[in-house]
Amino acid sequence: MLRPSVVSRTVAASLLALLAVALFAPDAFAANGALRSAARPAGGEARDAAFWFERGVLASTYGNHRGAIRHFDRALAFNPANAAAWFARGVARAELRDLEGALADMDRALALDPQNAHFLYGRGRTRLLAGDRERAREDFRRASELGDEDARRFLQASR
Repeated sequence: MLRPSVVSRTVAASLLALLAVALFAPDAFAANGALRSAARPAGGEARDAAFWFERGVLASTYGNHRGAIRHFDRALAFNPANAAAWFARGVARAELRDLEGALADMDRALALDPQNAHFLYGRGRTRLLAGDRERAREDFRRASELGDEDARRFLQASR
């Protein structure tokens, strides 16, 4: 049986939500450049960010974080403005305990989408793992202000 780790339990819902939007409402991502259409050449290798992003999310969901990173790398090669791929790659890196790399990716995602409460919450959780409680609390505060209920509950519990 697959068991989600500490980080994946906190952000798996975010990754699955991103995948659902990518699959069922790709135009929502197209506005900010996060994903392109899911067109695939007949009989050839898929050649767009959406395809590799979807594969990365699925790989990460099933615990293949190294594979997920490779898929997110390919998505980012097609579209470096893909905030969701930067964040998801950061989550995969955190799963592998590359917290420095994870935080760098999450910072990049937030530079592209600074009002994303899920990204802020995820970075806060990763900062906690890295031992940076003060900056984690700031991320939770900002995420809570943007409406993230998990961040709000964390702040209430840590008083």
